[in-house]
Amino acid sequence: ALLLGAVFGIVLCYLIPDSKVKNDIIVEGILYVIGQGFIRLMKMLVVPLVFCSLVCGSMAIGDTKKLGTVGVRTLVFYLATTALAVTVALSVGNLINPGIGLDMSAIKTSASTVETMEATSLTDTILNIIPDNPINSLASGTMLQVIVFALIIGVILAKMGERAETVANFFSQFNDIMMEMTMMVMAVAPIGVFCLMAAAMGTYGINFIGSMSKLLIVFYLGCAIHFVAVYMLFLWAMTGITPWEFFKKGFETFSMAISTCSSAATVPVNLKVAQENFGVSEAIAGFSIP
Repeated sequence: ALLLGAVFGIVLCYLIPDSKVKNDIIVEGILYVIGQGFIRLMKMLVVPLVFCSLVCGSMAIGDTKKLGTVGVRTLVFYLATTALAVTVALSVGNLINPGIGLDMSAIKTSASTVETMEATSLTDTILNIIPDNPINSLASGTMLQVIVFALIIGVILAKMGERAETVANFFSQFNDIMMEMTMMVMAVAPIGVFCLMAAAMGTYGINFIGSMSKLLIVFYLGCAIHFVAVYMLFLWAMTGITPWEFFKKGFETFSMAISTCSSAATVPVNLKVAQENFGVSEAIAGFSIP
C-alpha cells in the first residue's frame, strides 16, 4: 500500500494536469481526509488502550516488589537504548554533516514564529509527572500522568483482590474491547497508508525528497544502525531471537512506524505484535510498551 500510494501520487503529480478536481477533490479532499482520518483513528486508541493496558499489566504482575523490579529494569533498558540512540545519531550526523552546503538565505524565517522555552527544574519535572486532576490528564493525553495514575490503580486492585473483583473485571474487559477496536482500525491500515503516501506524493512529488536527500539518508542510516546494532544484536544475545526472526515477526510494527511517522499511532500495533507474534505476556507488554 505504501509503494502503490507513492506510485499513484507520482502519477497524479506529474501526469495529470492541475485542476480543481485533482487538487481540491482528490488530493486535498479524498486522499487527505482518509489518510489523516486513519492517523486520528490510531491516536484515538492510544489513551484508553495505554490506560487499560497499564492497569491490567500492573494488576497482573500483582506483587508490588516484582512490579518495582520490572519497572526499574524497563527504565534502565530505555535509558540505555536512548543513550545509544543519541550516540549513534550524533556520530552519524557529525561524520556526514548533512547541513553543509545548505543556503540559509533561501529559507524564509519569521521572528514571530520562533518560540523560546525555559528550562524546567528537576523538582518541577518530578511534580509534573503526578496528576493533580487525572480526568484532565486523560482528556489532554498527558501520558506520564496517565501512566502514574494507571499504575496506582493497578497496584491497588491487585492488593484488594476479590474485594475489587468487579472493577478489575471491568478494566480487563475494557482492555479486550480496546484490543478488538485496534484490530478493526488495523483492518483499514493499508487504505490509510495508501492515502497518506498518495496525498504527500501528489502534492510535492519527488522534489521534496531530492531537496532533503542528504538529511534523509543520514536519518535512515542512523535508524538502520540503531535498529541492527542495538536492538537486533541485544535481542539475539539476550533471548536467542535471530535478527531475521525479529524483522519478520515485528515487520507490522516497523512498517506502521515508517508509514505514519507517529510513535503514538504505533503503540496499539506494538502491543498486538509483542503479545501475538513474540509471546510477550500481557502483563509485561501492557506495562512496558506504553
